[in-house]
Amino acid sequence: MAYPAVLSVVQKEWGLSATAAGSISSAYQIGTAVALVVVSALADYMNPRVVFVASGEGVGLFDGEHAFIIVPNGVNGVRFIQREQFTGLLAPIILPFIAKKTEAAFERMNKALKKTAEGKD
Repeated sequence: MAYPAVLSVVQKEWGLSATAAGSISSAYQIGTAVALVVVSALADYMNPRVVFVASGEGVGLFDGEHAFIIVPNGVNGVRFIQREQFTGLLAPIILPFIAKKTEAAFERMNKALKKTAEGKD
């Protein structure tokens, strides 16, 4: 993950506190650690090849798929669409706690991107 390389830019552009910015990296690391424990335990009881293939097929505890779509909109413009889809066994439990803040952070990022793209400092 290249997040540490862009941390200062993301933190500034999205208006994140140090705590919020650090939490993103921490959540990723914790999710990876939990997934490794679960997958390792399953491999002890099931065919390890099946577990390996299933773990690579998007079977996760909490996954997020982020998409940026840029659609031409006339001669001098584009429409920017940002989409996030959360899946996994823990998604229904985690989403109520992060949905509002995540949406607000995306809105701040969209405004900063628009300002930068349009050259309005």
